[in-house]
Amino acid sequence: MKITLVQSDIAPDSPGANLARTASLIAGIGEKTDLVLLPEVFNSGFLPASAGRYAEYANDSLEWLRETAGRRGHAICSSMFVKETDNIYNRLYFVTPENEMWTYDKRHLFLNEEKEYLAPGKSRSIANWNGWRINLLICYDLRFPVWSRNRGDYDMLIYIANWPEPRREVWKTLLKARAIENQCWVAGVNRVGAEPGGAEYAGESMVVDPYGRPVLTLDPFRECTGTVEISLEQLVRFREKFQVWRDRDDFQIIT
Repeated sequence: MKITLVQSDIAPDSPGANLARTASLIAGIGEKTDLVLLPEVFNSGFLPASAGRYAEYANDSLEWLRETAGRRGHAICSSMFVKETDNIYNRLYFVTPENEMWTYDKRHLFLNEEKEYLAPGKSRSIANWNGWRINLLICYDLRFPVWSRNRGDYDMLIYIANWPEPRREVWKTLLKARAIENQCWVAGVNRVGAEPGGAEYAGESMVVDPYGRPVLTLDPFRECTGTVEISLEQLVRFREKFQVWRDRDDFQIIT
């Protein structure tokens, strides 16, 4: 499977500009790809206090994801703020060209920034697509190995993020750690740019193989894309040869 990471800047409260910017970056991908990953809240930027207003963009943004996947023939994945009854969620959408869709609501809300305005998700979500089992997670989830733990139910972890520059070494280190401890492929896509008067983002999106080795790393602080091909067969052979997974601890998560 070929994965493309789209490392974009995000304009706050400007869905039209963000969709146009993202469309331009996707149009510039120089080769055929199977899956395109966009940063967290790609349509609005990460300002949880404004999530209620940003949720108004959700229907149009989801339709854009569906149209893009169908027209271009690849799956696409990102998140946006979504209002459901009285709650607002940071909801990830994984949309395929055939209009199949998986969703995941961010479980770990970042300190008071998100906890004050958003509701947490209750369950993991595994997309079963093109022979791959893909665990869908968002940003701060990366810090919590129990939630990310492979229970024999996935082959790849995806983290879409707005991960601030001061913690860039944590981002890179934990992506590698999750690949090693779970014997899986890991893809993490982060934004660049800055929130007005707020956090700056370094990007440094990457794909990591099951040995913990980055096979694709995008340049820091630069809006760009990158594509890499990953192998399910390589992963299966590695797991058969080095059966660490047999000794994993069983546990139950109580939500």
